[in-house]
Formats: sequence, C-alpha cells, structure tokens
Amino acid sequence: PILTIYFSPQDFGVYGLYISICSIIGAVGCGKYEVAIMLPKKNKDAVNILILCLIISFSISIICFSTLNVFNDLLFNITNSDFLNNYYIIIPISILLISINQACIMWLNRLKRYNTIASQNIIKSTTNSGSSLLLGFNNISFGLIIGNIASLLLISGWNIFKIIPTINSKLISLTDIKKNYKKY
Repeated sequence: PILTIYFSPQDFGVYGLYISICSIIGAVGCGKYEVAIMLPKKNKDAVNILILCLIISFSISIICFSTLNVFNDLLFNITNSDFLNNYYIIIPISILLISINQACIMWLNRLKRYNTIASQNIIKSTTNSGSSLLLGFNNISFGLIIGNIASLLLISGWNIFKIIPTINSKLISLTDIKKNYKKY
C-alpha cells in the first residue's frame, strides 16, 4: 500500500509486464536442468549440471537479447511501453539473474543449506521493497523495476559468494557436462 503513494497505475502496469516476461522466460532459463541438480548421487555430476545450467542461462539470455534487439519495435509497440522499448536490455539481464539464482538455490538445497536460502529470500525481499520505496520517494517513476534489478544483482552476488567455496573445480569437465545434458 505504501508503494501506491509513490507510483502510478501505469508504473505498476509496466512493472507487471516486465515481471511477467522475466518470470515466464526465467522459469525455463536453465532449460529446467536446475531441477536435475538434486538427482545425482555423486557431487561430480551435480556440479557439472550446475555448470550446464549456467551455460544454458547465458545462452537463453543471449537469444533473448538478440530477439529483442531485432524485434524490439514490433514487440513493445503492442504494449505501448516506452520504458521497455527503450531499455529492453534489462529483460535479458533479469532473465539471466533469475536463472542463475534458481540454479544456485537448487545447489544450496542439495547441500542442505536451508538457512542460507532463507537469508537470501529475506535479503531479496528487503532489497526489492526498500530500494523501490526509496526510488519512489525520490520520484523515479520506474523505481519498481530498478528495485527488482537491484535485488536480483545483490542476490546473484550473494549466491555466487556462497556457492563458490562449495564447488570443487577439479570435478568440472566438458565430457561430464555433455553426459549429464544427455542423461537429464
């Protein structure tokens, strides 16, 4: 309710469009391989699936960026969204961050780091709401989107910081990545 004081219905509409696009594509941004992180008995296979998820996430983001770059006018003229038409680059970046976070959460879940996942959710929610409120207070009309991106960036850094020490880089191999790609 507090955010409605600072943001117009149009701002919430553009934010809803942005969230819808990013959530739908971000949900499959890892090719749903993040679910397979939990399945292998050996950590070697799980690590290689995590790396596979990151590779797919980057690939999907590049495809999304290329598609938006080519069809930008066609896609966003339908919605009459000048912000997304001009700043479409935020969509592939957000999709990449969402996908990376999903893979990291599944990795942390595999390691039974439930407190880390809970802390991450609290930080993400607080950052998103707090930065949106602060930007709205400063009359920045697209503060909802900027707040969401800020929370995604912070959580991506948090997740990467938390999972890097848990990964044995000696277990990563292109052969195992391909094997797990085919298997799952």
